[in-house]
Amino acid sequence: MVFVDVALTPTDQFFDEIAQRVSTLLEERFGTQPAEWLTVADAADHLQTTEDGIRALVKRKRIPHHRGAAGRLLFDRDELDAWVRSE
Repeated sequence: MVFVDVALTPTDQFFDEIAQRVSTLLEERFGTQPAEWLTVADAADHLQTTEDGIRALVKRKRIPHHRGAAGRLLFDRDELDAWVRSE
């Protein structure tokens, strides 16, 4: 028996397809919408403030946020809405 060492590199399309399938399965199972992720610019528009204002809130740990790939700041729209209501 001969074994051949083959390196497989998944593409972004592969990961996008997996994410879509998981999202669909979760929605079918739990009936919830997946998170809507916002960038700093999107969050600033949503909260009617500036990008610098958003970054200042993140720095002071006053606003719910997440770190995506390479440390990119991301915000869940539902978490932001809940945070605004609780403030």
